Amino acid sequence: MSEFEEVIEDLSAFADDESGAAVDPDGSFILQRNGEELVGVLTRRADGQLLVNVDESRIPYLRFLTHNLARLDVLAQRLVERRLAVPGFVNADVTLQRAAEDVVQGDGLTLLDDRCATASPFSSRVLFVTADAGHGKTALLRQHQIQQAGRFIRGESPYLFWHLDLQGRQLLRLSEALMGDLADLRLSGLWMPAVIRLMRRGALVVGVDGFDELAAEQGGADALGALASLVSQLGGQGVVVAASRRTFFNTDDYLRRGGMIRRGVPDPCQFDQMELNAWTESDVLTYFERAEFEGSRVVAPREMYDEIVSVLGGDRTHPLITRPYLVTQIARASVLYEAAPKDFLRAPDDPYSGVASVVSAFVKREVAEKWKVRETGEPYLTEDQHLAFLADVAEEMHRSQKDRLHIEIIETIATLLLDQWSIDTGLRQQIIEMVRMHVLLVAPPGSNQTQRTFDHPEFRDYFIAYALRERIASVMTGAGPNELVRFLSISQLSDSTARYVCSMLERNAGAVETFLSTMEQALVDEWKPTFLQQNLGTLIPFLVDGVSFSSPASFTGRAIYSSLAFENSAVSDFTLRDGTFVNASLRGVDWRDVLLESMAMGELLLDQESKFTNVAISRCRIEGVRIEGADGEETREYAPARIKRALEEFGFSFVEEELPINNSDEVSDSSNIRLLRKLLRMFHRTTIVSDENLRSRFGGDFTAVEGQLMPLLVEHGVVEKRKWRGSGNHQAWTLAVSLDDFIAAEGTAGQHGDTWRALQFAK
Repeated sequence: MSEFEEVIEDLSAFADDESGAAVDPDGSFILQRNGEELVGVLTRRADGQLLVNVDESRIPYLRFLTHNLARLDVLAQRLVERRLAVPGFVNADVTLQRAAEDVVQGDGLTLLDDRCATASPFSSRVLFVTADAGHGKTALLRQHQIQQAGRFIRGESPYLFWHLDLQGRQLLRLSEALMGDLADLRLSGLWMPAVIRLMRRGALVVGVDGFDELAAEQGGADALGALASLVSQLGGQGVVVAASRRTFFNTDDYLRRGGMIRRGVPDPCQFDQMELNAWTESDVLTYFERAEFEGSRVVAPREMYDEIVSVLGGDRTHPLITRPYLVTQIARASVLYEAAPKDFLRAPDDPYSGVASVVSAFVKREVAEKWKVRETGEPYLTEDQHLAFLADVAEEMHRSQKDRLHIEIIETIATLLLDQWSIDTGLRQQIIEMVRMHVLLVAPPGSNQTQRTFDHPEFRDYFIAYALRERIASVMTGAGPNELVRFLSISQLSDSTARYVCSMLERNAGAVETFLSTMEQALVDEWKPTFLQQNLGTLIPFLVDGVSFSSPASFTGRAIYSSLAFENSAVSDFTLRDGTFVNASLRGVDWRDVLLESMAMGELLLDQESKFTNVAISRCRIEGVRIEGADGEETREYAPARIKRALEEFGFSFVEEELPINNSDEVSDSSNIRLLRKLLRMFHRTTIVSDENLRSRFGGDFTAVEGQLMPLLVEHGVVEKRKWRGSGNHQAWTLAVSLDDFIAAEGTAGQHGDTWRALQFAK
């Protein structure tokens, strides 16, 4: 698209309707906006910069777009006024994996700014920000937003960062969330086409936070399509940031499912991934020095840190002292209640028990110190009643698929419970008033005081588990599953909820087998699509983890086992049938005497800590295997023969051969094939590579790649050259075939198989 056409597209995006802008060849233009006509003239300075003469002023064209038309300065001011900075924010380190597969370590704000500000000259960029729950993804994006808004107002930044928080929203499309956010900020006249044009110009970067929430709301495929659609509208320009829990999200899986790495992508796009690191000792001390709760601060940060480490048996890598949200809650409990960490912490083997410790500390202090009858000193509610109330609030959030509730709904829940518990009517009004100030229920950031949410999503997950516990325990004792099925059918459970609830249950072999057989029949009886399949696939791995069955147990049913549910699990004497693995990670597992039968296993992820003893595969479909090496390098296998060989090396056996394997002897990889495998790993994260990317990735092999491998791939139609759009004299190539199809064709007949053989024997 020529510059003239780009200008017309820009102006049309801000017009009242699609035909509301016109540009003459001499540079004069007219724009119908907000019911009024705006007239100006485009001119060019001697150095080539495009200027606009409008309202007796002469300003750069980009500033005309951002300030005169889009009013991004007003949006920035609204963000400063209404979106608060993160209290006690710690700019901890992150790990950035760029499209060329070089890994960079640095502080989060600096690397996030670098990825947003330095757009690629020849492709769009999607930056995925991932981490486990509680590692500070939202805090990082919120802090970057407020920091960039201030810099934009002062003219120190060329772009404005817009943090779009999807957590707790009910929406149909991503564009609805964007427009809803503008309405909340009371900014009119900025429509979706204008947002896209600003993003293409690099003046606006949107950070979509809670990508897992979007997936739960729309369904995984629709959520992936929503982001893919946004990226496709950028036309090979601009930057999008998408943040999600690692448990939901895997970059490579997203790219494959979203259809972004495939033949016919109209515009190139590259994909970077930023993973937040655990907090270090320095980060924790920095937070303790900055944190403030109701006007009080941590008196002796170093002493508190040392005491926590001592309670944890000297383990400075324990989640209770490295996971940001747990650290913040420990500090909060210590400051508000003047309690030493040793008074309420313990050193659990399971880090999820740490959340229970912190929750218990808050609830006990509320009962003992705040929720007391003044005259008698007796608590208004017992500890169990507190937990039941919070569990009912969490359950209502789960049922309504929101992360916040109106205060009137919470008061209604409390009123019903007070009646159920026969609390003295003279105390009820005081209890209802205190509900509004509950230590674990806070007003959502940037909202008014009419809503409440849990202080962190992990607390909500914990209390959803508390509400779920009795239902599962009931089924384990032989009761009917109807109430549990209704609960599991509503919405997708997080893996955190599954971990919490399983840590609350007595999981003996007999009880687990009763649960499995009962839920097998529940799946058979299911007559309409619900979340039951996904939620059973999330619960079962944690239920069977570490259970010693006296005789082989099994589960047969179309459950969906996704993401990290099986990671680090210890499973023995167990059979899974008829289920589906979705992006399943088997890292760190210890499986013994396990049979996988008639399973759709998709692409499996293993590492050097994965152990398989007498694990058999029968009539299963396997699309690929990814193996993480000790050096961090990842090996991928998609050809059937190579999949089988890789799994056998880990200890798997194949009961009935289903893979179309050519049993002829395989030859060792030639130099071309070795380099090709390394090149294809780059194309898992980008649709385009430049000679600079290749030089960085291949080092001393760059000459062979550029001079021999790339010409051969062009000749065989695997890649094709693209016109370089950036500065300097460089080359760029895009993939011209389906990546999955090409990798899987190795050793097979057909065009792609012939290409592999030709590259193997090329001189």
